[in-house]
Amino acid sequence: MPQRFSRLSSAIGRSAPRGFSLASIRGRVVLFAVLAALIPTAITGWISYRQTQRSLERGVDQELRNLAMRSARDIDTWLDNRQYEAQVFASSFEISDRLSRLGPAGASPQRLESGARISEYLASVQLRIPESKALAVIDLDGAMVGRSGERDPMLPAFWQSRLQAGQPAVGVPYWDSLAQQAVLSIAVPVRTGIPPQDRLVGGLVTTSDFTGVLTVLRNPESTDPGDLSLITRDRMVLVDSRGHLSADVATPVAD
Repeated sequence: MPQRFSRLSSAIGRSAPRGFSLASIRGRVVLFAVLAALIPTAITGWISYRQTQRSLERGVDQELRNLAMRSARDIDTWLDNRQYEAQVFASSFEISDRLSRLGPAGASPQRLESGARISEYLASVQLRIPESKALAVIDLDGAMVGRSGERDPMLPAFWQSRLQAGQPAVGVPYWDSLAQQAVLSIAVPVRTGIPPQDRLVGGLVTTSDFTGVLTVLRNPESTDPGDLSLITRDRMVLVDSRGHLSADVATPVAD
């Protein structure tokens, strides 16, 4: 430390005006006066910088929270629309009437004919739902009666108890290897008769992708169109605001 002070004193002494020397009491007083003025200024500047940084971090954090809350509300609305859509088609007489007159499980002629008619109806319905990847009708045991395509739906957990209670059953998102994107299955009850004498005869299962969520994630208030992603609790990215729906996106988010 004395050596550093000596070198500093020598450097200042060389650059100081003639007659000024740090060896003198006057020179040392001037040096300490300069340091006394600079050190508080530097400390004040650092504190101000840290306060500004914290303020910016709080602002960014609050903005992200607001975006997340707004996106969550919009995604809930999107999900409600998918459920309502399924309930509308499940109320079709074409489905409820044929389900109510199904024969026993197996390849009976009546069951095969009802399944063919229901499949034909579902195929026409799917053309009107851009986000739908598959539609299927099941009986009370979960056996397939008819479907719009070749893929079988993944039934949501506890679907029977939910349908018995008259409620939709929403599954967890999963990766559809055929469509090469993440999808979600929703099962809604199919009932026949007039309330309160109506009865449950089966269910309609819709399988939808997440293209409709893109409009939610592409928030016009966001400065970066690719800064929002929809992920599961297992940190699986389902879709992001850049429109990625492919396998390279449906991977766990790193820590």
